[in-house]
Amino acid sequence: MTDRIRIGVLNDAADLRADEDDDSPASHDIAFWLDREIAALRRRGCALPDVEIVHAYALGLPGGTGAAVEDACHRLIDDGVALIVGPFVSDNAAIAARVYEERRVPALICSHDEHARTRHAFQLQSGGAVDEAARLVQHLAASGRTRPVVLHETSRLGERLAKAFQEEAAIAGLAPSASVAVAPQAGAHEVADTLAPALDDDGARPDALIYLGRTVPSRELCDAITQSGYDGSCLLNLLAARSAATPHAPARPENLEGWLHLSLVSERNPRFRALQDEFPDARAHHDTMARDHDLARLVAHALARAPSPTPSGLRLALEQVRLLPATQGEEGTMLGLGPLARAALQGPYLTIRQWKAGDSVAIPET
Repeated sequence: MTDRIRIGVLNDAADLRADEDDDSPASHDIAFWLDREIAALRRRGCALPDVEIVHAYALGLPGGTGAAVEDACHRLIDDGVALIVGPFVSDNAAIAARVYEERRVPALICSHDEHARTRHAFQLQSGGAVDEAARLVQHLAASGRTRPVVLHETSRLGERLAKAFQEEAAIAGLAPSASVAVAPQAGAHEVADTLAPALDDDGARPDALIYLGRTVPSRELCDAITQSGYDGSCLLNLLAARSAATPHAPARPENLEGWLHLSLVSERNPRFRALQDEFPDARAHHDTMARDHDLARLVAHALARAPSPTPSGLRLALEQVRLLPATQGEEGTMLGLGPLARAALQGPYLTIRQWKAGDSVAIPET
């Protein structure tokens, strides 16, 4: 296959683009990694098409609008792309997926919204309510902790995560001692009447605290938990944990000393270790680089299998990608899709890490 093919890249957080003068790998988008993966396949003798990357930028949700994302999707398709990578913000996933389905153009979306998967919208997961709940419950059961207390934001995501956790906990035989709804970024004084009883339920303290939502708990709430005398495990869902690294986070990793959190990377994965070794100065960006590496591998291997340089050819090709070792997840996590499979990460892709001295570090596997 030697035809020229256009690949669209939708950046739906246009105000978060890296400094254009920054030449580090972390500053590049999927095009950097796609060039690497295409070159690697060509060295193996694969006849891949010439590729042109077409970019579209939009300030989507939560800071912008869904309409901006829709417009960017349509611009890329009108420019003749056969496949789109993006959006990368979960709030925009379903919006973009509707356009892709309407226009019958395949796309790889990064999202924790499993309902954004369609015939043309494939997903590289960034968690998800049921997946995260199952992983948290698995960790608690393996650690012998059976009485978790759940603090969940009153956001839509917080409610979905709490519901999924309660269901998974019941199936696993865990007995959550309480479930407390808190406003996003709530301080201790806002939950004072419910926090103390939840952490001392008739004298029987819970042995784990799960916080579920879009952002990390506030510093005041973290301090109140510590001052209550509670000394069990504290765990965070994936999106909340990621928010700790943002500029205006209600709490920073140093405020969450000892807290466990879900992640998508593990030093036990040899592909992730190789990426760390290759780019040691980009430590703060290794998570994003691992994601982009996996995206690029999916696209490159689809290009190698495409029967034609058309949207339908790329959709069929993505369905044929199987058993690629992933850079994300624990060792054994694989990338693959299929005629009825639209979620690319397969296996133990959600990992558990812990904050120590402001750094996120691996813990023994559970």
